[in-house]
Amino acid sequence: MSEGRSPKDRKSGSPKGRKKSEVESPKSEIEHSALDNAHSDLNKSEIEHSKIEIKEPHSAERQPQTMEVHHHPNVEKKGFKEYLLEGLMIFLAVTMGFFAENLREKITDNRRIHENVQSMARDLESDVTLYRSSIDFNRKSAQMIDTIITSLTEHKNNKSKVYFMARALTMGSSVIAPNAKTFEQMKSSGTIRLISHQRIADSIASYYQWVKKFDYWSELQKQRINDLVNTNDKIFDAAVFYSILKKIGNPKQPIADLQPDLKLTSSDPVLINAVIMRYQYYYGILSIMNQHASRASIQASQLIQLLKKEYNLEDE
Repeated sequence: MSEGRSPKDRKSGSPKGRKKSEVESPKSEIEHSALDNAHSDLNKSEIEHSKIEIKEPHSAERQPQTMEVHHHPNVEKKGFKEYLLEGLMIFLAVTMGFFAENLREKITDNRRIHENVQSMARDLESDVTLYRSSIDFNRKSAQMIDTIITSLTEHKNNKSKVYFMARALTMGSSVIAPNAKTFEQMKSSGTIRLISHQRIADSIASYYQWVKKFDYWSELQKQRINDLVNTNDKIFDAAVFYSILKKIGNPKQPIADLQPDLKLTSSDPVLINAVIMRYQYYYGILSIMNQHASRASIQASQLIQLLKKEYNLEDE
């Protein structure tokens, strides 16, 4: 068969023929490469498809999540009158709350001031009782001092009575100490400012300012009594004083049983004058205490009437 080919055909195996086939071979390689790429892409798509198919059951098992959707309501626009009405209602609510709170505080304050004023009235009543008893006691003491001074200066023969009175004067006194407990509590708590009536407020301030002076006067009265104690030994017998003390403390031994012929331990006019001097000083402080107690009693009584009238304490 090869022998029957033409010289041209035999020349096909020549270098030219080989070059042509070599030129054409790269083209076929490109085509093969394209096919390979296509098969590769197909395989990748199949693999991914298979993965998706494998994942789908898992995604199917998952419960779907419901998303909450907020819908904005359709709000009607308010007019100016509606805004004004709402503002007025808020204002009225705040105002009413303010007035309600003020009313509650006023009721509480009225109750507090009523209780304190009632307590103060009781303190004043006890003060009046104290003033009256002190005035009565001081008057009796002053009468005894007058008898002692008269007997010592006129040399009367009533020394047993003088002994008794001299000893009795130093056994007690009526020191005035008004009760200002409620007033001090009202000052410290601020309740005193709740007294709106100016006349009552002024009367309270004036009274308690005045009775503060009793602290000084009472101390002066105690000093005058001590002066008597320190000077009685100049002319009086201590044994007689002791016997009088026992008789005063024992009602079975009357004072009248004292010896009528008692004498002083000294007739020295200088010593007697020194004793009289101490007694007249004590007489003076008793007179001053009675004057101040009388004034304080009047002020306290007037203040009680004012408080009862203003705060309706008559029936309590």
